[in-house]
Amino acid sequence: MNKRHELRAVGTLVLAALALAGAWRPVQAAEPVHVQRWLLGLDAVASTLNANDKQPEVLLDERANGPGLQVGWLLKPTLMLRVSAAAADHGTNIAGTALRVGGGTFDAAWLMREGQAFRPYLFAGAGGYQATATNDALVYEISGPGLAFGAGWLLRVRGSVSLHGELRVESVRWPAADVTIAGEGGPRAVAEPLDRDGWGSKVAVGLAWWP
Repeated sequence: MNKRHELRAVGTLVLAALALAGAWRPVQAAEPVHVQRWLLGLDAVASTLNANDKQPEVLLDERANGPGLQVGWLLKPTLMLRVSAAAADHGTNIAGTALRVGGGTFDAAWLMREGQAFRPYLFAGAGGYQATATNDALVYEISGPGLAFGAGWLLRVRGSVSLHGELRVESVRWPAADVTIAGEGGPRAVAEPLDRDGWGSKVAVGLAWWP
């Protein structure tokens, strides 16, 4: 993982949170702040992979942008359960070939500053990830379980709308790769053992609706 990029990402997230907190007036005390309800969020996600240390013959663009989605339930004022998912296409040094990396986790988020419009939180979760690349008649696919943890913030701007930002660190176990080759006799699948661990990070900002 690029440490300089990680520090820059953390700094950007903190500055954005401080700027938003200062720019928006607090929600009126008479209005309920994040009562028990659902959350539906759409994110813009900047992903970073630690990918080029094991296979130098295939170079991957370690940074890529993509969409994200989260659906959550505020179980109580300080605890939210949610499902988070995101995907991004990382380019390679092979012409016309990109690696699409996606995944999702089931998270538990612990929210601070109960009753306030601006709420930092910590979270941890577990889920699964998949990466797929297609080149002519060949399809390369890997999948595996993973863990995620990080920190973020929610800022309620009005009624049922909030802004949010998040820094996420992910660890994935890649047990094997499936290679499918299309031929005259039909597709042929080959399994290749990998037994590798992968690391990545995501910085996300987005908008959420609390129906």
